Amino acid sequence: MCDSRISLNGSKSDGNWSILKLIGQFDFSVVGILADITRPLSEAGISIVALSTYDTDYIMVKTAKVQQAKKSSN
Repeated sequence: MCDSRISLNGSKSDGNWSILKLIGQFDFSVVGILADITRPLSEAGISIVALSTYDTDYIMVKTAKVQQAKKSSN
C-alpha cells in the first residue's frame, strides 16, 4: 500500500481509499476492538482494509464511503 500519487510500474492499483485511525493505545490483552468497529461497517455493506500496529489500528474505506462509515461506527 502506498499513496495513490505514487505510480508503480506493472502494479495493479485501486485508488480512492481513505484511512481512519482508531484513537488510543490498545493493550494486547484487550480483544475484540477491531471486531466491534468492523461489525457495523460490514452490516452497512462497507468494505474495509484493516491495518494493525503495536500502538493502534487503522481502517481503510473507499473515500466515497467515509461519511457513511463514520456514521455506522458511532
